[in-house]
Amino acid sequence: MRPNYPPFVAGESWAHPLAEPEQGCLLLARQEHAGANGGSMHFFSGAVILITSHDEAHGTVGYVLNKPSPLLVDELQVLGAATGFKQAFGSQRLHLGGPVHLDHVTLLHRFVGIARSHKITEGIFMGGLPEAIRLVNSGIAQPSDFQLVLGMSGWAAGQLREEIRAGYWHVISASPDLVLPTAAENAASSSSSCYSCSAASPSAAPAPSTSSASAPSASPSSSSSSSPSGAKPKAVSSNSSSVATATAGEGEAGPGKGRPSVSPMYRRIARLAVRGA
Repeated sequence: MRPNYPPFVAGESWAHPLAEPEQGCLLLARQEHAGANGGSMHFFSGAVILITSHDEAHGTVGYVLNKPSPLLVDELQVLGAATGFKQAFGSQRLHLGGPVHLDHVTLLHRFVGIARSHKITEGIFMGGLPEAIRLVNSGIAQPSDFQLVLGMSGWAAGQLREEIRAGYWHVISASPDLVLPTAAENAASSSSSCYSCSAASPSAAPAPSTSSASAPSASPSSSSSSSPSGAKPKAVSSNSSSVATATAGEGEAGPGKGRPSVSPMYRRIARLAVRGA
């Protein structure tokens, strides 16, 4: 049974479409554009992306949630991380958060009140690595309660809106358990009928044009600024924070290496929010 502290956001699963992107929403690559752009496969095929900051004037930053890498934290050459990072999270698999700035690791979670973490939206937080390490080492939380993402995704001012208008993305609001499921929730969901439903499987979508951004500066505890490619350097949002700087060793999985499969996470969210997905 989960301890009362720290509070952990849970509840009924839900998802619905949004007319416009906003901080805390999800982007789902649209399956109806499979085969476009010459039929080539790209990093964002089948992607579910959490938008952690969105500002029409300055740009957008987000992290792919459903692209696990072959890398474990133990395999990283870590610089500037909080003390005990590898000891607490060494066995955790990293997810690829985007095709740029693969020298940054970001911590995502659903714990309310973790010191020096930043709220993205209701029930979704980022950062607070030193406190997360303490919670794991004390047995209050499990390493799998946190998601560690390597790299990031970003859009210059107005770019994401144009890509949505062009039909590259579904824009979705979803419950925290769908955005950052725990290992137990993943196990429960994988055995449920929602993953064997008759919804068509999404296929590859074209990569949005020049979706790149400068990474937040490395900091395990404080918020950092982000500067989308081509934009004047300026903070997109104080909630965009990186928790560690890391240099991946040889054998790191990067963008364009193999075709990503359509994940159960994508199918479940699409089933709830997107008709015909």
